[in-house]
Amino acid sequence: EPRPELLEEGTQPKGTRRTCCFKPTPAKTKAKLLLEALHRWQLKGSESVVCCNFHEALAEVGSLIKQLRRGPCLTEFVCSDSGNYVQCPRCQAVDAAPEGNPFVCDVCDYVMTLP
Repeated sequence: EPRPELLEEGTQPKGTRRTCCFKPTPAKTKAKLLLEALHRWQLKGSESVVCCNFHEALAEVGSLIKQLRRGPCLTEFVCSDSGNYVQCPRCQAVDAAPEGNPFVCDVCDYVMTLP
């Protein structure tokens, strides 16, 4: 049972996670998206010995994940059945649906026409 002080208004208690119509995104696609995000970070500089910037960035990701796990639930996180999102049939990345056509996946460059 989640602690009440961690649940903000509009959040869902543990066990009430909504299911989604999208397929699971494969690890290869998730890794590519994470690496793209890490390239946009300015690292704080590790005080411990780290072999390279890549592993320093991963250490920062680990710290950030610990911090986020302690935070409140986000009820509208990732999946939405509202029609505002589209999933690439090639790499299974999920993105905001474009205003018009075509949809071009920014992960694998797949192009498709939306209904």
